[in-house]
Amino acid sequence: LVGCGAQAVTQLHALSRVFIIQRVLAFDVDPVAQRSFPKRVGFLGLDVRAVPLETVEAEADILCTVTSVGVGEGPVLEDGRLRPWLHVNAVGSDLPGKVELPRSLLERSLVCPDFLPQALVEGECQQLRPEQVGPGIIEVVQNPERYGDWRKRSTVFDSTGFSLEDEAATRVLTELARRHGLGMDVELECLAGDAMDPYDLLLPGQGVQAGEEAPGDSRHKVRVA
Repeated sequence: LVGCGAQAVTQLHALSRVFIIQRVLAFDVDPVAQRSFPKRVGFLGLDVRAVPLETVEAEADILCTVTSVGVGEGPVLEDGRLRPWLHVNAVGSDLPGKVELPRSLLERSLVCPDFLPQALVEGECQQLRPEQVGPGIIEVVQNPERYGDWRKRSTVFDSTGFSLEDEAATRVLTELARRHGLGMDVELECLAGDAMDPYDLLLPGQGVQAGEEAPGDSRHKVRVA
């Protein structure tokens, strides 16, 4: 991971439910955030290491950029050391002129936005012409067999955030939780005791419990950074 704030915690949590993660490499320009990250994700039971940016670039199979880099201050990583098959979840770009990834990486990758009109204005896609952008993430999820050849090449998910999609997903999850008697009520307007721990609202100082690996687990083994 490049960026070790609150969103990095949830990014890693989500990835841990899909992949068998062999090692986590984390970097942040804020040394306090970087040093505290292994403890904040300790509930996942993963091998998490605070390392230099160069190590993240050279060794990651999956890389999440979750930074607050300013307009005109990116990119937050260099292209020369990246693995040919790297997948990037680019999360931090949310303003015109604010980017995290080098253009050279985008130009050789399959770039999949969550919402193209918005990504062209304030996502990583603002560095590309529309015809250089690949299929939307919905198309990829619905037709994965069309993009299997890209497993050995670089890919980028340009995540700018789509509020209608967030609302729809939240509605589905809420209905399922109620149906199965799961979850707990939380006052969202309350502030967490630790601003960098999004789960502090649920179990202060404890995080949440990691899910157990299911028999016959088919998750791919990867190195996340």
